[in-house]
Amino acid sequence: MQPIIEAYPDTSIVLLHSSYPYTREAGYLTSVYKNVYLDFGEVFPFLSGDGQRAVIRQVLELAPTNKILWSTDGHWWPESYYLASVQARYALYEVLSDSVRRDELKKEQAIEIVQNALFHNANRIYNLGLEPNSNIL
Repeated sequence: MQPIIEAYPDTSIVLLHSSYPYTREAGYLTSVYKNVYLDFGEVFPFLSGDGQRAVIRQVLELAPTNKILWSTDGHWWPESYYLASVQARYALYEVLSDSVRRDELKKEQAIEIVQNALFHNANRIYNLGLEPNSNIL
């Protein structure tokens, strides 16, 4: 991957599906190259809850939080979109609340990570031009 990334430094490269099972390696690439981003979809709902939390922890180990994004990767059945949304939010909550309890993050930092991962980063990277709707919370 590195030769391709280096050959196209002005092209945004989004690593999909958490690059599972190579999530740590994807986190490294995301941290080293300015044009690489990491989408941590696909593992929801396909991995167990423990597996989902492990992937999120691996994403957060190295990948800058302004370069991670999430997608449902739902397909075939409408329920897969819903289930992926619920599971991803729950897994993010569990991982980040653990970090807040251990004083590794402040609550405001955890909230910002979630907002960026679930909306702002994809909105920026894909030039969507969407405005967040805080009324739906």
